[in-house]
Amino acid sequence: MSQKKEYVAKVLIIGEAKVGKTSILTTYTEGVFPESTMPTLGIDYRIKRLDIGDQIIKLQIWDTAGQERFRSITQNFYKGAMGIILTFDLNDKSTFDNLQNWLQRIKEYSGESVCIIILANKCELEPQVSDEQIKDLEQKQSVKCFKTSAKENIGITQAFSKMAHMIQERNFSQQQNSENNLTGTNKLQANGQNINNRKSGCRC
Repeated sequence: MSQKKEYVAKVLIIGEAKVGKTSILTTYTEGVFPESTMPTLGIDYRIKRLDIGDQIIKLQIWDTAGQERFRSITQNFYKGAMGIILTFDLNDKSTFDNLQNWLQRIKEYSGESVCIIILANKCELEPQVSDEQIKDLEQKQSVKCFKTSAKENIGITQAFSKMAHMIQERNFSQQQNSENNLTGTNKLQANGQNINNRKSGCRC
């Protein structure tokens, strides 16, 4: 039996302070909801391995600080990210209203091929953002939004699984394009060689 290929995928969790980023990460990687958390100072990360088909994706999940004073630090970590999980608090509409600013940062600091999903966290509480507003966001930004609760462990596994599959599909598509471009180059080189051979051939 052939050994499965394993590769690392860097994923960022971003969003305003106190939307539950650290709780989401702890619940997902450790299976336990932290009753109390300290604000993330700069950057922290955890590892989660997912077995998908003939590959093992090692998610390197970076928990970034939401406070404004850390923005200049955390923006450096956008480089090389294959996936970004943008989080807001369903119980705090201001965090939803500010998503556009975060999406603009993603556009500025990340590559065009980065995979993006949005988490509407704290769904166990009374929502201050309607389903219609979320659907409108999904349509306008062409992103998938998951309602999650770190406290009740709702939707988190599904969201990260979706992210892993998106990264896998994106990598496969890029690999196919690369192989097609290489094949096309080889054909051009072969055709060029044939032309050169015909030009340099002599008739006695």
